[in-house]
Order: sequence, then C-alpha cells, then structure tokens
Amino acid sequence: MQPILLRSAVCLLYAHWEGFIRTAATAYIELVARRRLRVGEISRGFLALSLRPDLAAAATSNGIARHRAVVDAILDEGRSVSINWREAVTTRANLTYETLEDILHLLDLDKSRYAMRRALINEKLVHRRNSVAHGEQLAVDRVEYRELQASVLEMIEWFRDDIESSAVSQLYRRAARPAIHGT
Repeated sequence: MQPILLRSAVCLLYAHWEGFIRTAATAYIELVARRRLRVGEISRGFLALSLRPDLAAAATSNGIARHRAVVDAILDEGRSVSINWREAVTTRANLTYETLEDILHLLDLDKSRYAMRRALINEKLVHRRNSVAHGEQLAVDRVEYRELQASVLEMIEWFRDDIESSAVSQLYRRAARPAIHGT
C-alpha cells in the first residue's frame, strides 16, 4: 500500500472511531432519556447529565436559591429526570482517552479495558490523525497500521458490547447495581 493511502487510512480509522463512539453513546442516552425515569431510579452518571444545565447555572451564581435548587433536584427522588440527549455527547474536537473516559463516566461504563489503551488512543491514533490532517508527512508502515486498525476495531466492539449489556441489564437504573465509589 502506498504511503499516502496509509496516512489517509489513519484519518478514516480515526473518523470511524470518533463517529461510532459518539453515535452509539448518543443512542444509548436517548434510550435512557425516553424511559422517563425519576431521580431515585437513575444511575449517577445519567443524573449528573440531567443536572448539567442546573449545575452550570449554579456555578455562575452566588445566590443560595440557585444552589438550593440543585440540592433539591438531587434529593427529590420522585422528580422526573429530563435529559437533553441530542447534546449530551461531545468529543471536544478529538476523541482522546480523557474524552472517552468522560463519556464512559457519563454512561456508567467500566473504563479499565480502555485505560490499558490510553497511549494507543492518544499517541498512535489521535496524534497521528492530527499530524496527517495538518499536512505532516508522517510515515506509517503497513504492519503498524494493521495493528492500529485491529486495536481500534476491537475497542469499538468493546464499546458496542458494553452499551448493549448495560441497556439489556438496565444498568442505567440506580437499583440495578450497588453503588460504585470512585468510578
């Protein structure tokens, strides 16, 4: 394969990675949003997502009334949760490991498998994609590309499987799992 095609393939592989993660995560969030769950029924990640607008407003306010409204929203277990799923997932210009980790936290998914691939995501995928996209004459050999492709496709399958499993098991529900601290 010619060097220019390998460099182009890195950009396409990255686009597939970012597009799949964003699309799959958004679809899962839409599924949860359409369940119309209550505060007492929903997992912490989805509750945090539903409270984003309130938290942002409270962060810019010195008024206790705004802060209290957020506390009341958190403690009112019977209150219906509203999630703006269309704008919930952002890849912040690049789907780095840190951005993926944030998405995994949001979806209450385990990050351990992906953490082992932090360097691959940040250096071999995102950095190389950016280098190629900005016109650098980055050398990519065929073997190296095929290894990167296999790893990225495997992570996409992990993500798909994680979301499917969570949806089927209803792990977006608070009662479906014990509280996990530090995730």
